[in-house]
Amino acid sequence: MLLNPSKRTKRDIPLLLHDPVSLLLKITASRPPSLTQYRLHVQLLYNLAYVKSLLHVCTKFSPEERRAWKSNVSTSLGGIPFSPTDLNCLLGLVIQNLNIKTFKSEDSTSVFGNRLGYLTTVFSPQSVVSTVEHSLLPFLRIATLFQSHIFNQHPIPIESESRNEFAELVHILNLSPTNKNVTATQCLKWESAWNFITRWCKEINEFVESDVVISRQLISSNKEWYPPKLIELPHDYSALFQRYRQVVCDKCKLVPKDPAICLVCGSYICYKSSCKPEDGDADMQGTMSRLIEADRMLRQGNAATRHSKRCGAGTCILLLVNSSIVVVIRGTRACIWGTLYLDAHGEEDKGWKRGKPLFLKKERSELLERQWIQHSFDNSCKNWAAHRQTL
Repeated sequence: MLLNPSKRTKRDIPLLLHDPVSLLLKITASRPPSLTQYRLHVQLLYNLAYVKSLLHVCTKFSPEERRAWKSNVSTSLGGIPFSPTDLNCLLGLVIQNLNIKTFKSEDSTSVFGNRLGYLTTVFSPQSVVSTVEHSLLPFLRIATLFQSHIFNQHPIPIESESRNEFAELVHILNLSPTNKNVTATQCLKWESAWNFITRWCKEINEFVESDVVISRQLISSNKEWYPPKLIELPHDYSALFQRYRQVVCDKCKLVPKDPAICLVCGSYICYKSSCKPEDGDADMQGTMSRLIEADRMLRQGNAATRHSKRCGAGTCILLLVNSSIVVVIRGTRACIWGTLYLDAHGEEDKGWKRGKPLFLKKERSELLERQWIQHSFDNSCKNWAAHRQTL
């Protein structure tokens, strides 16, 4: 069984360091489950994600805080009877079973970032609950999305009636019979919490013994995946203009007459210039004839069209530095989208002819990003023209 540590080898990465979303993908893709089986998998992985969040939280505690939470399950310190549905007991059990090397020492510089970072935050029971629920949200969102698409269930509500996203998601996944007054601990369902947590923590201890620095970095990391977005631009157009107007191109080693910035990857482009391509510019190497032909075709045209093929398979968004105009390239076509910078009166000044200060318009930036994510340029832009590799 995937979540049974006794059947895992010592060379495996500890289960608590795995991404629950990736595990759910592997389980679901290996054998399409029924709705009942899927919810069982979600429940098992929810238990794992919950303990993983406790592991992440306790690494931020000070030694005094760890000692206080540990006393909840230590009978020698007057602890309370263990309960598998009590946050105090579960967190205390995790701390009790972890090697002292897992935590930061007071006399050493932390590999997590700031020195002695745990001294800047005091965790109350309520703050621990909020932190745990927040860390579980990414897994619950993906699990709910999978369930909706795989089993053609009702659409996921954009905004829950209870205005409690966590409670709404666990209710949809059948982790809780209700969506009112639900806590993360109440959604746990397991028969031997003590055994599982003890074995999972043992795996962590063995991993820490093998490499303290790497294990601390992995334990403390709490990665969140964000949707794609365009690069951030300065609010004042003059700052962008002064930053890029005399920048030398990395490929041709010249200052371009009409520089452009790719808003997808941030690359500096020689717009309307052939610009000498690098040997690896096409990102294709090989001796086979088809790869050589593909490389030759990719090198044709100027720098902008070559970059569109390499960056977005033919689609890219360029901001012309000298004029503030945004140009969208789609395959063999291109169009002028408009400008993201307006003056104080909300008017465009393409080419900066009037010399008035221009400022980034947030609504236009969000519109451009939304059209890019939704692949709607073909419908939203009307002035397309064939560029014939002459941009």
